[in-house]
Amino acid sequence: MPVAQHVDVESGLSDAATPFQVVPLTEIISRARLTHVGTRGLAPRRWWSPQEGLAGPTRRVADVLRANGPQTRSELAHLTHLSRVTVLNALAELDAHGLLRKEVVARQTPSARGRSAEAVGLSRRAGLVAGIEIGRQRVCVVAQEIGSDEHRVGKQRLGDPNADPQHAFDVAARLLEDALAALGGDRRSLVCACVGISAPVTFDEQIGSQILGEKWNRDHPIEALRQWLDCPVLLDNDANLGALAEYTIGVIGQSRRGGAHVRCMLYVKAATGIGGGIIINGEVFRGASGTAGEIGHITLDPSGDPCRCGNRGCVELIAGGGELLRLAQKAHPTMKDLSELVKLANAKDSVCRRLIADAGRQIGTALGAVVGLYNPDAIVIGGTLAEAGELLVEKIRSALEDAVMPAALGAVREIVKGTLGIEASARGGVMRLRRTADLPL
Repeated sequence: MPVAQHVDVESGLSDAATPFQVVPLTEIISRARLTHVGTRGLAPRRWWSPQEGLAGPTRRVADVLRANGPQTRSELAHLTHLSRVTVLNALAELDAHGLLRKEVVARQTPSARGRSAEAVGLSRRAGLVAGIEIGRQRVCVVAQEIGSDEHRVGKQRLGDPNADPQHAFDVAARLLEDALAALGGDRRSLVCACVGISAPVTFDEQIGSQILGEKWNRDHPIEALRQWLDCPVLLDNDANLGALAEYTIGVIGQSRRGGAHVRCMLYVKAATGIGGGIIINGEVFRGASGTAGEIGHITLDPSGDPCRCGNRGCVELIAGGGELLRLAQKAHPTMKDLSELVKLANAKDSVCRRLIADAGRQIGTALGAVVGLYNPDAIVIGGTLAEAGELLVEKIRSALEDAVMPAALGAVREIVKGTLGIEASARGGVMRLRRTADLPL
C-alpha cells in the first residue's frame, strides 16, 4: 500500500503560524466567477467526465473495482456474478475509455502462496474522491484516487470551529486544493466528497442536535462547499466514518483475516467529544433516522450538569477531552490542547495519567450498556485520547468487566486501539464514497 504523503504540516492556532491565507469560500467562488456550475470559467476537465456514463455489466465491473481496488479477472467474475466473457468485454470497454490500468499482485491461493497474478484496476483518469473531517480541534482532508489506495493527506489545527463553521470549511477547502494538486489534479478531477462532523447527522443530512452550536444550525456552509466543488458532497457523522475506516482498512481490516471475521464492531472516538459508530455485517448501522451510535450522550449522572444536547450528565461532559483539558489546566495552566495532555500522560505526568485513566473507566461503564445491547465481537478505540494507548484501553476493559454479563463480555474477542489515528474519519469518508453504489462514474 502506498505511503500517504502529507501535503501540509500542522500549524498552531495563531494567524502567524497559518501556512496559507484562509480565503472564505464565498470569496473564492466570487473570484472564480462561479454560479451554480462550480467550474465555470475553468479550463475543460482534463480527465474522464462522469457524464459520459457507464451502464450494464461495464458499470457493475467498474463499481466492484472502485469498492475493492485492483482485482484479477477471476475475482471480478466471482464478485460481479458475471461470466468471464462478459467481464472481459466490460474490461475492454473500460480500457477503451482509458479507465483501466494493469498491475502484478500477489494472491494467496490454496495451491500456491503469494502466487503472482495480473490484476486490473481503475486508472487515475477515473477521477479522485475526498474525505474531509471537520473536527472540534482540527481539519483533516484526504484526497484519493477512486480506484486505488494512492492518497494524500492535509491537516491543520483550529481554534473553535463550533464558533465559526465557515472558517473550518474555508480551511478544508484550501487543504483539499493542496491535496488534489499533490495527486496531479484539481477540483475538476473530483468525482465526489464526504464531510464528517462531530454531531449526529440524519438520513436527510440534517444536524440532529445542537451540540455544535447555534451557527451550525442556522448556517449550513456545506452548501457553499458543494457549489465550489461542483460535485456531490455527502454529510456524515465523524465517528461513523472512523468506524468504517478502522473496519475496512484499519486495525480490523489489516488483521490476518480482515473485517469478514467481525460480525459486530463498536468504535469509540475519544477526543474533545465522545462519539461512537456501530458496524454490523460490514455496514454502518445508522438506526431509524441515521443518528445511531451517540455513545457520548448516554447519561452517566442524571443530576449532573446540563449538556448542549439537552440531557444531563452525559459521558462527554465527564470523560470528554474538553472536560479533561479544563481539569488538567489547573495543574498545567499553559496547556493548550488535548494532544499536549496525552503527550504528558505518556511521559508519566501523574495528573494527566489520572485524568485519562478516570476517563477510560467512565467510557467503559457507558459502553457496558451498548455491549449488552449489541453483543459485539470487537471494540476499537480511536480519537486523540486513544494515543494514550493501554493507559486508556486497559481502563475501558476493566470497567466493562464490571458492567457486562460474562456471556456478552466473552464474545468480545478484542478491545484495541485503532491504527489510523486522527486520519480515521477522513479516510472513512473516502471508503464510504468507494462503497456508494450511485457514485457518478
